[in-house]
Amino acid sequence: MSFLEGVLINVFILVIITQGVYLLTGMTGLFSLGQAAFVATGAYAAGIVATRYQAPFLLSLAAGVVASVVVSLVVGYPSLKLRRVHFSLATIAFGYGIESILNVSTGITGGAIGLIGIPNITRLWHVLLAAFLTIALVRNFKLCRYGRACVSTRTDEVAAQVYGVNAFVTKEIVFAFAAGISGLAGGLLAFYLGYLSPDMFGIPISAEYLIMVFFGGLYSQTGVILGTIFLALLMEMLRATAELRMVLYCTIILIFIIFRPTGVFGTWEFSRAWLAGLSGRAFGPGVVKEGVKDNGFKQA
Repeated sequence: MSFLEGVLINVFILVIITQGVYLLTGMTGLFSLGQAAFVATGAYAAGIVATRYQAPFLLSLAAGVVASVVVSLVVGYPSLKLRRVHFSLATIAFGYGIESILNVSTGITGGAIGLIGIPNITRLWHVLLAAFLTIALVRNFKLCRYGRACVSTRTDEVAAQVYGVNAFVTKEIVFAFAAGISGLAGGLLAFYLGYLSPDMFGIPISAEYLIMVFFGGLYSQTGVILGTIFLALLMEMLRATAELRMVLYCTIILIFIIFRPTGVFGTWEFSRAWLAGLSGRAFGPGVVKEGVKDNGFKQA
């Protein structure tokens, strides 16, 4: 496997994860600082099933997704009843709890030494296919009634309930969906690295996922995708700067956030209407189909 392929695999695994964070934070207004714990759950579940029971690749990935969803239902039932600030604190506790469980469960997870011997199966086309399917699922979820319920819950939870939206069920569904996405990414990561360690999934990693979402555009799926790709590649380009890497990385992010608090892309979404608008400006209004406004943008 070439260096470039390895970098791209890492980048698109991050794209998959941040789609789940976008569902939680951008669409529903829930700030989770424990999302890396769901990545860990999926990664370890897939790795254990593959190494202990010699399960095939796809079955192991499915096991990781199911494990993350089950854990999210257990954790989400009590924590989603809390206010948003307290929910964030609960996810921090969950993140530390998963890390502690992985460290002490030596017989199952390998403890602090880590889980080794996972087959190196993940290739770039696996990750690209998973990213494409995830993006399509998230987009369809955003456009369906559950997605609209998430946005209304984010805007005003009380008003949403008055109009018949079950806020708790809506948050539970999106929490489980985001966890399943993270579990899939974790499984792909496990089969790429071949080794897992509890310190790979700490709270700082969850914070990085949130930073990527805020940087690209909290309310823009397109922005989250492009922002994640940009920041992930930026980290690789700054790797040669050694100790200055994190300083430069954080400085660049702060500059963008100060001058663009809604994220680089704001609420802009890539769409056919936007392409039609570009065609209209390039070749004249006659090429824009009737019924498509030539505004160039589609608001989320």
